[in-house]
Parts: sequence; structure tokens; C-alpha cells
Amino acid sequence: MRLTGRVVDAKVEADGDIHIALEDCQREQRRNSLAPRFRLAQSGCEIRETVFGWTTQKFPFSVKTAHALKIREPHVITVTGKAFYDIGHAPADHSNRRNTPKGYAVWEIHPVMKMEVIP
Repeated sequence: MRLTGRVVDAKVEADGDIHIALEDCQREQRRNSLAPRFRLAQSGCEIRETVFGWTTQKFPFSVKTAHALKIREPHVITVTGKAFYDIGHAPADHSNRRNTPKGYAVWEIHPVMKMEVIP
């Protein structure tokens, strides 16, 4: 699966995943329905280093609960990876919209196998 969008939000979760929320580049009022996830545990991961390079995060840091990352400037990216229905975040009616954060999709791209920054 391939998805292109503008990075609008990022956070590191306690399990080490980075969650990136993308906005539809064609309809800026609507958040995209997918949120790619990046695994932090891989040392030297080029994707991880690129994403952290967009933030104001100071290193080293540890994460015990979710930690928001401040993005300095929004980038448009294309991510390629596996579509993953995150049942742990699915509402009881099995719809595609999470309750938290409101309006975001249950579907994610996980793992991300490739990321391209669109100039």
C-alpha cells in the first residue's frame, strides 16, 4: 500500500512506535484516514532519523507514556508498507473511525517499508 499526505502530527508511544498523522494534500480540512507507524527500536533506521530530524526533540530521551513531537515544518511524504487494522483502537461498532483521537482511522500502515519526502 502507498499513501501520500502532509505530516500534521507525530508522537512516540511507550512501546517505541512513532505515530505520524497525515493530512490529505487535496483536501486540507480533512485528516487522512491512515496513520503510518514507525518502529524506533531499530538503531540506525534511516526513516526514524529522518522523522526525528523534522522535530525539536532533544536527545537522548526516554518514553514511559505517549510523548508528542513538535514538527518544525510540515513535509509531504509518500509511505509504502502493509495495511494494518489496529483492532486495539477499533470502536465497538467496528467502524473505521477511532474515538481517540477523534476522526482518525483505525487503519494504519505498519510496518512502513519505504518513505519518500516529496519536494
